[in-house]
Amino acid sequence: MNKLATVMMLSYNNIEYMKGAIASVLNQNYEQIELIISDDGSDDFDEIFIENIKKYIKENKKDNLVNYIIEKNETNIGVIKNYNKVILLSSGNYLIPLCCDDEFYDKDVVRDIVKYFDIHGQIIATGYGAYFDKNLEIMKFIYPKKEDIEYLYKTPQELYKRLCSGNFIAGACTPYTREFIEKYGLFDEDYRLLEDWPRYLNITRRGCSIGFINRKLIKYREGGVTTDHSNKIIREQINKDVRIMKKKEIFNK
Repeated sequence: MNKLATVMMLSYNNIEYMKGAIASVLNQNYEQIELIISDDGSDDFDEIFIENIKKYIKENKKDNLVNYIIEKNETNIGVIKNYNKVILLSSGNYLIPLCCDDEFYDKDVVRDIVKYFDIHGQIIATGYGAYFDKNLEIMKFIYPKKEDIEYLYKTPQELYKRLCSGNFIAGACTPYTREFIEKYGLFDEDYRLLEDWPRYLNITRRGCSIGFINRKLIKYREGGVTTDHSNKIIREQINKDVRIMKKKEIFNK
């Protein structure tokens, strides 16, 4: 069986903390890891930066990093197409997202994700995200909330109904297996930025359950790309994606 775990790291104009994210991958104690970094056309993700990242990886990697790929899109293609690109490049049986300005919660995250999938037979699962300050020193809260987690133990239909009223499952905390992609396909490219909520509505509506890994997986950085929606252009695009989602996944069942 393919035991390789692929960590998928997307970036776009947010590479300031990338070395910290990479370090949290290199520190993992799981035995077979592939790291794929794909930048979506950032101005500062240039050849000098790429060479510095390659040097950092070579100087700090252990034997368990069996492969790494660093890609840059010449033009900005959006989160969804970039995710699909990384999935198609990946070789792992376990696909684990990690935003380039966040970090894995500790060195056992990848190992525990793989262990969960192998024991429980799920093909997609989510866990806790820990929201930290900008320096990742002070933890402010964790989510999802207890009352939302309860829906992950209910039927897919009940979870779907709950998700129709709002999303509580963070894409950055939700790994999946190769079997999940083979069964449900790549991300829907009708969307540009919103990769998680439409996906969960679609798969639960089709009868797929989402498991729960009862541990903290990710350290979210305050003000990072996964928590900051102050950018007007980004906010408008997300609102557009939400309108498409409601039409496709809620009102057109």
